[in-house]
Amino acid sequence: MTVDQVRDRCGRPGTTVIIKPVIDLNQDHERAGHDPSRYREQTALRDWTCVFPFCERPAHPVAVRRNSDGSLRESTDLDHIVPWRPGDLTSTDGLAHLCRRHHRLKTHDGWRYRSVAPGWYLWVSPHRFQFLRTPSGTTQLSEPVGRQLPDTGAGP
Repeated sequence: MTVDQVRDRCGRPGTTVIIKPVIDLNQDHERAGHDPSRYREQTALRDWTCVFPFCERPAHPVAVRRNSDGSLRESTDLDHIVPWRPGDLTSTDGLAHLCRRHHRLKTHDGWRYRSVAPGWYLWVSPHRFQFLRTPSGTTQLSEPVGRQLPDTGAGP
């Protein structure tokens, strides 16, 4: 955007200008306390969607869904990959977006994951299937132990 374009747009009646800092998606930010909402925009721009295997629910940087009372709510929850405890730091590298359904599966139904690089997550299902979730999609990495196909002896 040129200086003349900015001057033209700012000179129009009713124009509101919001100046925001540049977000470096490669820089980890952290602070004391439990305040993941402070990092919602940076992590949404990094993750784009819920990071559960094969999920494509968008991770919006601002609240976009409406509650029954008309108030806005986020489309995804911002999850602490490692459960937060009092005294811990909250950092962008330790947060990921999960839709509510998948956040509940992770919290209550035995799904586990860890970040292996910014935007890359290794998931393990309750049945020990492994999935790698990256910005380009999900790859199933393994069959769980004890679930391989039996050898029928009918092959080379």
